[in-house]
Amino acid sequence: MLLTTNNRVKTKNKAKLVILKELTHNSKDLYNKALYTIRQYFFSTKEYLSYIEVYKLLKAKNKGQKTHIPRYLDKDGRYKVIYTKIHLKTMDNGYIRLALSKYIKEKFKINYLYFKIPKYFQNKEIKEIHILPYKPHYKIYVCI
Repeated sequence: MLLTTNNRVKTKNKAKLVILKELTHNSKDLYNKALYTIRQYFFSTKEYLSYIEVYKLLKAKNKGQKTHIPRYLDKDGRYKVIYTKIHLKTMDNGYIRLALSKYIKEKFKINYLYFKIPKYFQNKEIKEIHILPYKPHYKIYVCI
């Protein structure tokens, strides 16, 4: 069973908010591409495409290649980002460190994203972090 807490990100650090916006936007794009790939495969073969097969297809596509997809989610929309325990680290100072993709690292010149976690989670093993976009802020769910 996962125990969770809901934290609203309140920060005056505009750089952190821009990074969160970019992460959730990229997540939305990936969701749309995967959904489009699954639907097209189903319409042509009447079979379901597994997660691993979708991952391989999307990984194999050229990075610069545009995919023409219907707008399942809004063009400027956002989608949740989930960090599993292999992509995060609990720091001794009460912060959690989230790994970033190579694209985000190069674009924003930052290696990690740090967030303060509640005291009652500081000595526990964190299994997942969910970042959900809510205008005009973001919510972070910590799962133990």
